[in-house]
Amino acid sequence: MGKEEFKLLQHLSSQKAHIRVIPEHKRYITYYQIARHYKLGLSHVFDKLNHSSVIIIEDDLDIAPDFFEYFSATRPLLDIDKTLYCVSAWNDNGKNYLIDRKQPELLYRSDFFPGLGWMMTKNSLHYRGLFFTEHLTNIVINEVFVNFTNFNLRYLLQENYDSAFLKRVYSAPLISLTELATFGNDTVRIQYKTLISYLRIANQLKIMRDFKDGVPRTAYLGVVTCFINGTRIYIAPDRSSWSGYDPKWEAP
Repeated sequence: MGKEEFKLLQHLSSQKAHIRVIPEHKRYITYYQIARHYKLGLSHVFDKLNHSSVIIIEDDLDIAPDFFEYFSATRPLLDIDKTLYCVSAWNDNGKNYLIDRKQPELLYRSDFFPGLGWMMTKNSLHYRGLFFTEHLTNIVINEVFVNFTNFNLRYLLQENYDSAFLKRVYSAPLISLTELATFGNDTVRIQYKTLISYLRIANQLKIMRDFKDGVPRTAYLGVVTCFINGTRIYIAPDRSSWSGYDPKWEAP
């Protein structure tokens, strides 16, 4: 296809397709419909058109001026680091009061699959946002073009990232929620040990509080990062007792 060409791929509607859903999953019917739609699109791009990678974006989202620059710069990482499943341009906690708008170049790894503007490769494909529509209109779109292809992004590779990230998180001063309002440091750590303590922190900071298979939104190695009133906050598990995500953790 030329630069100004596009193709419309249409398939039988979910209603006419009569998707089979087991009774106990009836409440997830929308996810079944979305999964079917993804399978059609990805199969067409990878199997029929034989492309090596694809960027997936919902048609009702705005894109930042450096959207394609960002994906061009991060695309090689997917070939180098097999622990990466995809690259996402979306931040579930990207509301204005939770981010540092002076650092549009700041990137993190995440254990949580964010969707809503993401790139994957054919090799990472395994046919493996419905509930938070009220949050989407509050997510801030980046308005600053970042020349990502001029950056050395190899720091995001797992072998370079994990130890440096954990050192940065756990060297930050440990404070309580009540101390946050008066604490003057630019980086702090708030610790959680239980589901209840995590939810209390999430509610207080007004970050998204749900989980997928026990993984909090945007978390990496159990750590959720946000930026409030000039302070970068690491919401981190007690490293001495944390042994990984608990799939039983769910927000009530």
